[in-house]
Amino acid sequence: MQGLKEICSLVEKNKRLIVDLLKSEGYEYLFVFDEQLHFVFTEASPFVIIREGDIPKGKKGALLCLEKTEQAMSLETNVENIKCIVLETEYKRMFQQMEKIAEGCISSFAEMFGYTSIVCDGESSCIKKLAELVNREQKSKVSIGNNCLHITEYIDTRNECEAKDTLGIRQFLFELEVFSTFPKEIMDKRNRAKEFEEFCCRFCSIYKNTGWKVVFSEKTPFVEMMLCQCNADNVYYLDDIVLDTEKLDKIMLIQNGNLIETEKFYQKYKSNPRIVVRRFIVLFRTWIMETLCAYFEEKLSEKGVSLYLVNWNWAMNECLFPRKQITSEDIEKREKYNLYNIKANISQYHTFLQKMYGEQYSEEYVRDIMDIPNKMELSYGKIRHENKYNQFIHVVNGERRTVGQPNISDNTIYMLGGCVFFGYAVEDRHTISSFLQKKINESKLPNDWKVVNMGTWGGNIDQTYKTLYDLHLRAGDIIVISYAGYMPLGEDYLQRDISTALNHPSISEEMYFNSVVHCNKIGYERVADKLYSMLKDEMQKQVDSSGDMFYLEESTQVITSQLYEEQAQEYLKQVKRNTPRDWGAGIYGAIVMNCNPFTLGHRYLIEESAKKVDYLYIFVVEEDKSFFKFKDRIQLVKYGTQDIPNVTVVPSGKLIISSVTFPGYFLKDSPDCVSVDTSLDVDIFARYIATPLHITKRFVGEEPLDIVTRGYNESMKEILPRYGIEVDEIPRKEKKGDVISASRVRKALKQGNFDSIEELVPRTTFEYLWKSREQYLYEEK
Repeated sequence: MQGLKEICSLVEKNKRLIVDLLKSEGYEYLFVFDEQLHFVFTEASPFVIIREGDIPKGKKGALLCLEKTEQAMSLETNVENIKCIVLETEYKRMFQQMEKIAEGCISSFAEMFGYTSIVCDGESSCIKKLAELVNREQKSKVSIGNNCLHITEYIDTRNECEAKDTLGIRQFLFELEVFSTFPKEIMDKRNRAKEFEEFCCRFCSIYKNTGWKVVFSEKTPFVEMMLCQCNADNVYYLDDIVLDTEKLDKIMLIQNGNLIETEKFYQKYKSNPRIVVRRFIVLFRTWIMETLCAYFEEKLSEKGVSLYLVNWNWAMNECLFPRKQITSEDIEKREKYNLYNIKANISQYHTFLQKMYGEQYSEEYVRDIMDIPNKMELSYGKIRHENKYNQFIHVVNGERRTVGQPNISDNTIYMLGGCVFFGYAVEDRHTISSFLQKKINESKLPNDWKVVNMGTWGGNIDQTYKTLYDLHLRAGDIIVISYAGYMPLGEDYLQRDISTALNHPSISEEMYFNSVVHCNKIGYERVADKLYSMLKDEMQKQVDSSGDMFYLEESTQVITSQLYEEQAQEYLKQVKRNTPRDWGAGIYGAIVMNCNPFTLGHRYLIEESAKKVDYLYIFVVEEDKSFFKFKDRIQLVKYGTQDIPNVTVVPSGKLIISSVTFPGYFLKDSPDCVSVDTSLDVDIFARYIATPLHITKRFVGEEPLDIVTRGYNESMKEILPRYGIEVDEIPRKEKKGDVISASRVRKALKQGNFDSIEELVPRTTFEYLWKSREQYLYEEK
């Protein structure tokens, strides 16, 4: 950690950049612990600098500090809507963003939007680093001209620099990240600038036909070129437009620069016409979304899988339904009904929430139902939610629970999208996925269908297409991707609109939050009915779904499948050498155990499982990251089960609960462990271990204590039946009212309490611990 003096100097140089960061994240006030940081931020800060004791309720605040101290963490934990911002972490994050910029993205950005050069202005370390990247791609000295884009720390006014085309560094990095996520195989095959230009012309035409004016905030090279091609007579520039305040013209304001004037225009007219402000890059991202979906629709259809891209266009135009004449000011007022405001001030929304949830309403109910799990970034770039287990929200491995889902099905409907598909402030049984599953279960279809909710709160294009790579598909499956934005997607966008289901007298303003798409259960059930009617013909087709499951060729799993296959072949040779020769035809089962150490609970699980199969494999976790060494753990299992004739004990190898397949397992006792990814381990077990060994049953112990193991069990219940493997969860053995667990044994061992240990372990384990007591007694894990 740098010293206080160095940090303050860094803050001083990057003050405007930090302000831009905080404003872009929606923070309304700033709380600063350190006196020197108070001094640095007092001058020229748009934020109210708050001291302890003056923190306002219900507003989103940033707690600015040099490092995450106990005092900072306590404040973050105990005060709602305040987040700790560690300065050095934020700087590192921007540098990490720059490291992710793919080669050629900067030049692609310039080419797409018609810039002849890009110049970085500023003295901050981030700006200087970005300038190096820009200059490396441009490979020549840039010349400042009409088509030059300036990147600055933060744009206060248009007069900051000579060129009027300017972007703040954070916005520019965000836009480059969008370019970086666009798959190269698509980018290289298409006439990008021309196709995007045609897309923008279609955008202007659609809005003209529905009574909107399209206004660009800046006259940039790309917009000039686009307007020459489409001759749109409903397109204006901000500098040129004068509104008739007596008419309620609807304005779609595309923010492509000139930020200060954009804000002034909005504030001036927000009480008259309806003004929707959208960043230009959002239009670009929407084009990417449409392009990707068209690409994958064609690719998947070759394998017998259908992809549907659905819109919410009616809801965007009728966002405060049933009111017809609305202004931007009306929408602003309604925004206070968003989930984050309500969570922070539940008692203030008592009457509204009673109408929204009816008899189910209580403050505890609302807290649970709005306890949206955080998102985490996985190693290969996909973002998904952490696991969550509360009374109303269950999320395991990025999938939210769909109520009524069959354990085994012929085909699957995968639901991908943002908060509306995830379920905005509704419980599991009231999501669109659960209502769709209920509708399917009540219908007589030729195949059995399962609906899988892969929605991600705040989901965007990066998550959508990378999730497609991860789906394990079979012919006949259906993928539904939801887009709830302002640009209708696809030439047939009217047929793709599922939000027309909300255009119904039964939907009142008391049935949704800050917009009609954020419904209660009544609205989502109507949307599910609409979606069912759209998919019914597809679901009734007679499709042979008995073939092998597959991933897309570009899938992360498929890229590494050869490596797994090679490792599995070597490992299976070892397992077969340890398998008794008299094992033949019959039912094969498996248990995976760490046995740290082997207890009577483990013994009970093995005994009960062995009764249900002809042959039982016990895979002992081989990774040496536990309190007891692997060589001792596996030996204790062998000694403790030698009297059970249909059991064989083998090492788990590198493909079952290892640092390769399930690294989070070995962090589960760490206080920093908040979420783990278990799906890869389960999938590898099914494909490369269970199938070759003819394993059709996997036994697990019921897990009331360990959230990681419980999540692993849930993951198995979700994935293994797809491979024809039954998951049998057996209740844990108890002693004196508590479940027998290895952690109880380790605790007793540290205390030297061998009387307790003797009640919890087989005789063979007890003798080992007693003989090794000098080695383990009082030893810290």
